[in-house]
This record gives sequence, structure tokens and C-alpha cells, in this order.
Amino acid sequence: MFNLPTETILAFFPWPILFIGSAFIIYFIFKKQDELEDLEEQVEYKEE
Repeated sequence: MFNLPTETILAFFPWPILFIGSAFIIYFIFKKQDELEDLEEQVEYKEE
């Protein structure tokens, strides 16, 4: 592949997978936190 040594390919190949995987994990964590904050705001608004 592109006439590169195997070590180079193995060094560069995992990074996009790791970054995309961590981005999905962070996205879903923040999405859950946002939903919980929205629910808390709705409860506070109803109490007033």
C-alpha cells in the first residue's frame, strides 16, 4: 500500500478509528448530560 513499510501503516491506521470512536463516546455522554439538565430545568420551572 503506497509502497510504505508495514510499521508505518500500522502506526497511522488506528488513529482515525480511535478518534472517531472517542468522539462518539463523548457525544453520547454530553447528549445524556444535556437531556438531564433539560429535565431539571423543566422540573424547576414547574415548581415555580
